[in-house]
Amino acid sequence: MATPTLKIFRDGGTFDYQGPRTAAGIVEYMRGVASPNWTPPKDPVLVLTGQNFSSVVMETGLVLVEFYAPWCGHCKRLAPEYQRAAGRLREIRAPCSLAKIDATVETDLATLYGVKGYPTLLLFRHGDHKEYSGGRDANAIVQFMVEQAQPGSRELSSYKELNLMRKEVIDPLIVTFVSSEDAPALRAHLAAADEGRGHLVLFAHSLSLELAGKLRLGDGDTAIFIPKWFRSKYDPEMKVYHIQEREEEEGGVLEELLVAARPLVGLRVKRNEGWFSSRPLLVLYCDVEEMDYVREMVADIARDYSSQLTVVLSNRDEYQEELEDLGLGDWSEDVSVGMWGEGRERYALTTPTSHTSIREFIESYLAGELVRVLKSQPLPMKA
Repeated sequence: MATPTLKIFRDGGTFDYQGPRTAAGIVEYMRGVASPNWTPPKDPVLVLTGQNFSSVVMETGLVLVEFYAPWCGHCKRLAPEYQRAAGRLREIRAPCSLAKIDATVETDLATLYGVKGYPTLLLFRHGDHKEYSGGRDANAIVQFMVEQAQPGSRELSSYKELNLMRKEVIDPLIVTFVSSEDAPALRAHLAAADEGRGHLVLFAHSLSLELAGKLRLGDGDTAIFIPKWFRSKYDPEMKVYHIQEREEEEGGVLEELLVAARPLVGLRVKRNEGWFSSRPLLVLYCDVEEMDYVREMVADIARDYSSQLTVVLSNRDEYQEELEDLGLGDWSEDVSVGMWGEGRERYALTTPTSHTSIREFIESYLAGELVRVLKSQPLPMKA
């Protein structure tokens, strides 16, 4: 339970305190509570049914919906945190809402959205939905929703603003240039930006074609800037994606942008694993201080095999469990190499790591000549 928790007891009822947290604010709020005309505060959590569900999730714009069961213990523990979060969001006038729906009554809706356990939290944005990925206490819920309520794409008006943003960010930056706010390219860009929240890319847009011209771009073009610490000698500083050639209803714009924003040799960490979900995946495990060297060592390999596999770097300390699965937990080389195949199969490079041995390892994999690593296998011999 979040602290401090303030309750109001009046006329035999118990109500959550929803006023300010300053001394003067508390006094003023309690004077109102003491008034004979005072009425208990309205529940800040919207109650949804089959009758109002569609209108609420479409009209509210951004709403977090909890599918619950009255008998569920986890739901009961979440309830006070959820209510406090809703009250706080109302207090700060955040452009979003929290709602709940009894899934044991509204079974059709629960089935429609694939609810299999309780509570299930889904974030709806203008009718589209995805799973909630935040914490379960009031502060975490508020923080998540406030972040989600921010614009998915930042508007830039000058070359100075663009350069400043590029210096500030550590992730790839995707910028679309259009001549008007109702341009189809901008709608597609903003839709991708909203869908792309949580991915390690940032979105911006500009209505200045003068700015686009400085980059030798035109109306509807999208620039993808790759930070220097991600780039190898074969990666351009800027890639161009022609978003104006895509139709909104086709979908897939975000996926294409994410692929375009990925450098030849990616940096895979726990929080961006979804970015590297394609298989086969060649992973080079090394210490952080070795990554620049390793990236350049394998850059030409990543370029030559880019149509057949994905190459990434990972911190060996962060992925020690994966190294154990590969049988490389006690490997003496500075760089450990593993291949994760189309299914769950995995393969380990068990000869001394070098540019040549990595190429041979890939060729053997593509030829189907590698032996799969099984968990029961002993560790490979040290070099």
